[in-house]
Amino acid sequence: MAETERDRSQCLLYSADMNLAQRAWDEANVGRTLELLELHRPQPGQADPRNFEWFYLDRLCHSELLTLKPHTNGINGVVFSPDGKRLATASDDQTVKVWNVTNGRETLTLQGHTSEVRSVVFSLDGKRLASASDDQTVKVWDATSGREILTLKGAAPATSVAYSPDGQWLASAWWDGTVKVWDAHPRSQESTPDAKTP
Repeated sequence: MAETERDRSQCLLYSADMNLAQRAWDEANVGRTLELLELHRPQPGQADPRNFEWFYLDRLCHSELLTLKPHTNGINGVVFSPDGKRLATASDDQTVKVWNVTNGRETLTLQGHTSEVRSVVFSLDGKRLASASDDQTVKVWDATSGREILTLKGAAPATSVAYSPDGQWLASAWWDGTVKVWDAHPRSQESTPDAKTP
């Protein structure tokens, strides 16, 4: 009798937690949903109390289309190409990687920074990538070949980079509190262009 009462209590608790998990999902609180589901994951040797609703909610919480393990260290930035077909990632491993979104394959590894890469962005036409690094540089890359096109130097670590809507300017944020605006297409790519003062 005590076992039946305990089973009934566990069944009621499961139902209540599944209702709360559904509510958490409806409120876009994935963390809370997973927390409630985890309460009912059976331990080895235990009976499995889970029903359809548990597996349904678990699947919703894990419905990612693609998971990449691209870098050897943490990832600081991620950006889609304008056409949505590629993804670029910036990492503490000093690289930028470009991925095919459809199949998850790495298409390019951009190497040239000598410290952590903090930010990456595609140009609006998708032909170039710009990356900002703790090595006090912003680099511009050919997004198809991976060739380094341009290096812009600062006096502090670069933390972020962005293209203007018309693609003519490249703005970079620096750890020393400055923002520099650069010509995104300087005439001579052999020299490092000067920044414009906004």
